[in-house]
Formats: sequence, C-alpha cells, structure tokens
Amino acid sequence: MAALYVRLEGWPVTERQSTSERPTTDRRRGPVARLRDARIRTKLGLILIVPITALIGVAAVQLVGTGQDVLQARQAIRQARLADDATALTTQLQTERTLAAALLTTPKQKQGAAARAYREQIAKADRQLREYRAARAGVDSSERNLTDLLGRIDTQLDELDPLRRSIEKRDIIPLSTAVFSYRSLIADLLAYRQTLANVAGSDEAANLARGASAMASHTEMTSQEQEVGIVMLAGGSDVTSAQHESFQANLEGQAEALRAFRDAVDGDHVTAMERTIAGRGVGANTDTPLPGDRHALTTAQTQNDIIAAQRYEGDLSRASAGGTGTISGDVGTAQWTRTMGTRVALSGLVETRLREEFRALVQQQENDLLRQLVAESAAVSLMVLVAIAIALLTARSMARSLHRLEAGALSVAYQELPDTVARLRDPGTLGTLTADDLAAGVQDVVARPSQDEIGQVSEAFNVVHRETVRIAAEQATLRSSVSTMFVNLARRSQLLVDRLIRRIDQMEQGEQNPDRLGQLFHLDHLATQMRRNDENLLVLVGVDVSRARRESAALGDVLRAAQSQVEQYTRIELGVVDMGVDVAGRAVNDLVHLIAELLDNATSFSPPDTIVTAEACWIGNRVYVTITDAGAGIRADRLTELNRRLADPPSVDASLSRNMGLAVVGRLARHIGATVELRSALPGTLAEVVIPQDILESPGYRSVPDPTSARRRVETPQTVRAAAPARPSIGLPPHPATAAAAEPPSRPAGSAWFQIASTSRPEQASGVPDGSRDEAPPPRASATGRWESPADDGWRLAAASSRLAGHGTTGGLPRRDPQAQLVPGSVTRAPAPVRRQRSAEEVRGTLSSYHRGLQRARIGELYQPGEPE
Repeated sequence: MAALYVRLEGWPVTERQSTSERPTTDRRRGPVARLRDARIRTKLGLILIVPITALIGVAAVQLVGTGQDVLQARQAIRQARLADDATALTTQLQTERTLAAALLTTPKQKQGAAARAYREQIAKADRQLREYRAARAGVDSSERNLTDLLGRIDTQLDELDPLRRSIEKRDIIPLSTAVFSYRSLIADLLAYRQTLANVAGSDEAANLARGASAMASHTEMTSQEQEVGIVMLAGGSDVTSAQHESFQANLEGQAEALRAFRDAVDGDHVTAMERTIAGRGVGANTDTPLPGDRHALTTAQTQNDIIAAQRYEGDLSRASAGGTGTISGDVGTAQWTRTMGTRVALSGLVETRLREEFRALVQQQENDLLRQLVAESAAVSLMVLVAIAIALLTARSMARSLHRLEAGALSVAYQELPDTVARLRDPGTLGTLTADDLAAGVQDVVARPSQDEIGQVSEAFNVVHRETVRIAAEQATLRSSVSTMFVNLARRSQLLVDRLIRRIDQMEQGEQNPDRLGQLFHLDHLATQMRRNDENLLVLVGVDVSRARRESAALGDVLRAAQSQVEQYTRIELGVVDMGVDVAGRAVNDLVHLIAELLDNATSFSPPDTIVTAEACWIGNRVYVTITDAGAGIRADRLTELNRRLADPPSVDASLSRNMGLAVVGRLARHIGATVELRSALPGTLAEVVIPQDILESPGYRSVPDPTSARRRVETPQTVRAAAPARPSIGLPPHPATAAAAEPPSRPAGSAWFQIASTSRPEQASGVPDGSRDEAPPPRASATGRWESPADDGWRLAAASSRLAGHGTTGGLPRRDPQAQLVPGSVTRAPAPVRRQRSAEEVRGTLSSYHRGLQRARIGELYQPGEPE
C-alpha cells in the first residue's frame, strides 16, 4: 500500500526526497517545456487574466451604460402608454362631467334624456378605466417619484362610483361639489402627463411631451368652459359673480396653454395646431376625422360649429354678474354643448397627434439603443474571443492532459472497474491466478502526458486502479471461499438431517406407544426445520436449492405443505383458498419454502394462544396469499425498512443472521418473480405474497375462477347431474345435493387435492355416462312417451304407503340414510353389526397414525425426495 502514498511532485521520488532535490536540468529547459511543466495555478492565471481584464475593462464601461439607456427608454415607453390611456380616460371623464352638469341643471320632469346620456357615458368611461388600470399594473410607481401622484389617482378612481350614484340621485350632491370632484381627478391625470418630459431620452422627445401636456391643459380648459356655460345658460339672465369669474378664468387658461404650447414646440407644430383649431383640413371628408362622437362632421360643419361657439362664447363673456349683461336668445344648452364639444374634440386631436409622435420617437430611441447594445456586445464578444484564443494557446497542453485524465477516470469509474468487479463475482474467473497476478496484468488507463502535476496525477490514478483491482480480486477470492464453505457445511448438514428424518420415519412405523409417537413427531418437525435452515443458508449464498419437479401442485396443497414445515403448525388455520389454481412445478418448492418462512415468522412473533390465518385469492391475473397474525405488530418505520429489504434483498453480511428468514423470503420472491409486502393489521401484522401469472396454471377444462365462487354456497337441484370440480376450495367444500336419487359413484369419493401429481381431467359424475364402462341398455319408452322400469311398481307402493321427508343436520347439510334410495322391498335388511368398544389409548394412537400418514404423504408428493436436485 506504500504506492498509494507517493508524493505528487517530481515523480518518481522516494518518501524521503524533497522538492529541493529535484534535478536542476529542468531550469535550463526551453520556455515551452517549462510552460508545459508549470504548475496548474500558473497556467490558470495565464488563461484567466487576459479574458477577465478584457471583459471587465470593456463590458463594464460600454455595456452597463448602454443597458441603462435601454432600460430608461423602455420605462419611458411604458409611461407613455399609461399616459395615452390616462389622456383617453381624461377625455371620457370630461364628457361625463359635462353630462353630469347638464343632468344636475335640468328640471326633474325633463331629465330622462339627460340621465340616459349620462349612464351611457359612464359605461364608455368604465371601459377606458379598465384599460388604464391594465396599463397601470405595468408601471412601477416607485420610479420617477410618481408614488404620490399615482396613489392619488388610484384613490380618486375608487371614489368615482359613489360620486356617480350621488349625481344620479341629484338631491344628494350639489353641482359645485360634483364638478370639483371631476376637476380634481382630471387635474391629477393631466399632471401625470406632464411627467413624460422627465423620462424622455432626448430634447426633441421632451419638447413633444411638454407640447402634448400644454394641449391637454388647453383641452381641459375648453371642457371646463363648456361646463360653466351650461350652468350659466341654465340660470338664464341670473349670472352669478362666481360663474362669470370662472368663465373668464377658463378663457385665460386656454390662452396660457396655447402660449406654453408655442414655447415648447417648433413652428411646424404651431402651424399644424392653428390649422386644426380653426377646423381646416379635418373632418369626415378628409384623412383626419374628428375623434369620438364628432367623427361624422365634415369640414364645413366643423367650421360652422367653431364660428357658432365663438359667437356663443362672446355672448357669455359679455354677460356680467347681476344680470346686467345679455345672452342671445338663440343660445341654448344643447347648441352650446354641441358647438363647444367640437372645439374640445379639435383640441384633443392636436394632443393625440403629439402623443403619437412622442411615442414613435421614444420607440425609435429604444430601437437605436438596442442596436447600439448589440453592436457593443459584438465588439466585446470579439475581444473576449481574441482573449480566449490567446489563452487557449497557453492552456492547450494542459487542456489535452486534463481531457485524457478525465476520460480515463470516467472509463475506470463507469466501465473498467464495474466490469472487472462483475467478472470477479464468478468464482471461476480467477482460475489459477492470484490477486497480484491479476493486478499486474492491468494496463494503464491514463497515459502520462507530461512531467507536470497532471502527469503525476495520471500516474497516481493508474496505481490506484491497479490496487483497486487487486483488492477486488482478494475480496472475490474471500467471498468465493466463504460461499464454498457455507455450501459444503449446508450440504453436509442436509445429508445428516435427511438421514435423521429417515431414521425417525422408521421408528414411527414400528412405534405403538402414543406418547413416544408424539415425541417422534416433535423430533420430526424439528428435523424438518433444520433442513429448511440448511436450505436458507444455500439460498443466501446464491445456490439454487429447488428440486427438479415436473408436475404442478394445487395452491391449497402448497399452503398445507408450507404449514407442515412450521413447528407450531397447529396454530395455523387455512382460510379461504380459491379453487382451480395450480402452481407450476418449477416454482412449487420455492413457493412452499417462502410461505413456510412467513408462517414460521408469524407463529414465532405472536402469542402462543392465538391463531395465524393463511388465505389465497385469485384477483385479476394474480394470486394473493395473505398471512395474518395477532402479534404486537411492527412500528411504521421498522415496517418500511423491512419492506425495503424484502423488495431489494441486501448483500450477505453479519446482520442477516438476525433476519435470515426475511432475507431468504426476499431472495426466493425475486427468484420466482413474486412480491412480498408487510402491512399493519391491527392487531398484528399481515404478510401479502403476490404470485404472478407466469408461474400459475389452471386445468384446461376450467376458466379463470371467480374470486367469489369459492365462497358461495351452491345448491344443486335434484334433477341436475353435473361434474364435480377436480379441486374444491379449501376451507369450504362443495355443498352436496340434497336428496339426490342417483346411483352410487363408480369410485370412492375424495378430495382431489390429495392427488397432487395428477394433471388429467376429473372424471364425470356417475350420473352422466361417459361411455368408458359397460352400461345396461337404457329402458325403453312406452307408447305414451313415458319412461318405465321394472322398479316402478315398488316406487308406487312406497309412495302410496309413506312419504319421504327431507332431513339434514342442524347446520343445514344433507344427511344420508343407508339404503334410503333403494326400491322398497328389493333388499333384505341385515342385522346391524355389534360395535366393539375401544379404549382411549387405542383411539388416540389410531388418530395420531392417521394424521402423521397424511402429513408424510403431502410432504412426499411435494418434495419427491427420489428426484435429482
């Protein structure tokens, strides 16, 4: 093992050598050789320093800044989309405010149309509100200090529905309060529009954002003028001072908004705005129709509305407080609302054009930034590739060496060593070779590429591989020796036990004393357990202990054979066992051994005064054998561990001596393809054995049995003659036909499960002729078509003299009276024989001999000792 502890520097060296004693000729070698033999730390430094420096120097300066610009542009786009939805919502709320003012100023007897128009506008505003909230969810309110503003907007939108209900009820809220609530919400929406200038990525975009905000303010002032005019017209000549001041303030606000617009944008946008406000180049007959409900207006109609609105505006502006001014008689609420609505739509059209231009410009900026980011990333990638190429030139020798080392290590780990260990499991693999001879013949799986650390690790790995193979060979030799020793000991013990059993059989045959005969029975059971223990040892070492068997065996016989191998067999009761199921001969002995181990375990770990029940049921295409005891049970964690060991039997070690039975059960179950599972069955434990279909056989004349057929009592009518099943269900024999008038059977009736080796079909019942024996000619039919026989007269006399009454046992089974079915008068009754009284000792001896004979017959038929193993 000293080879495992060699140093990894200056290979080969002794343990007393130090790195200072390495040859000095390495220092005079060329730079390429020194680079090849340099330490891994130095090589890694040369590989990583160039690409890391390039990546940090270029990517940190270029990509980070460009990425921030892209993120800012995307945030601007999201805010612009939200601003568009906010502007659309503002337009709907302005119209809703106007209709609310009209509703509140209309007399109750005439407000039906106004109320309908108000409700319709509410529906339109709600649709736009849903779009706004969807866009609002995509904007982080923590950015650009928008938390307070967006929070106020959200709060006022939540309060919008109560305001609408109050307006519809009219008497609850005054006009001024309703108008103020709308103005406050619209003002906050316009304030959010003004924040777009802060996120614009260029001066041009910022100017467009400021211009759009100015036009939004102009639209709001125009809408407020419309609302104030409605209130003034509703009051007639009684114009209040507050109304007059509000009207004049709206006019001044419009002028201020237009001045802000002219300051924000260039001359082309100012010219386009003035043309649109004047109604030139817009209308349904042009490419630019008006938005909303004004889309059908032509250019001429639009200009007429503008002229009328200016005239109405002059009349209202000249009206002074206290009614000193005059309002044209043709100015009504409807005319004022319609004409001012056209002006509001024209102002909103200018704002919409600016918003679209702003959004397109911001989108173009984002695209430009993305292209710039891609270009810079490509440049950085090119630099990284150049750095990697330089690093690869330096690290090529090390990379190849590491690749060979990795390939060799993986080959050893996943192919060489597993294959070698698998071959060494066969005791004949070594033959006459020793472990050292086998290790010496192992070739190096990793070639030593250089004199650096990688080469030293490669050589050390080859040494480890050889040592591993040698140790595996030694372990295989040891396992083979131990297995051979176990097999020899178990075989010798088997021979001795077989001789002991034969000797006990000879003593039983000549023994007449019931007490000594019972002791011999007990010794016989102990010897049987010793033989099963020897078989367990052979199973654990991997020797097939199954005796060759050609005939199948009934499932019930398999259970009884397993029962006979258990010391406390008297505590075992066989419950319901489905009929018509045979176990293939190749699996009979293993299945008997498996079930016997489970029965032995159940009787050993349950109170001696309890019963262990074994049942077997055919379900689907499998047979389920359940063994239930009334013991103390098993903990859940312990039960899980035992089931795991049953499903995957562990390798042989010292711990198996404590749970040898379960280990044997797991290996036998795997050998025949069965599964075994332990479950809790309060009280006690339930062991379930699932027998697969491939080791099951059913007699040819029977179909797959119904699991419930063996549990159902079948009453056979007197007139029906049917063939009895060859192998009835254990635990519930077939119910005989009551009062069946039939001739005696052709052979003695008996349970078919005593005939284990028989595979022929069962004989038909005696009432159904099969043509295999000579029969008397059938009686002829009379001319009337009735069957007659010479005994008819006797039967008629018997029927005339007395009536046969059906009778049976207290349990419901029929009871047969000797000669009750004979024709009256045809047989002379013989005197009843005198019965001899036997002593209790004679009765016990007879019953013990009978029981022992049955047990020996069953075991002999299942195991067939005379056949080769």
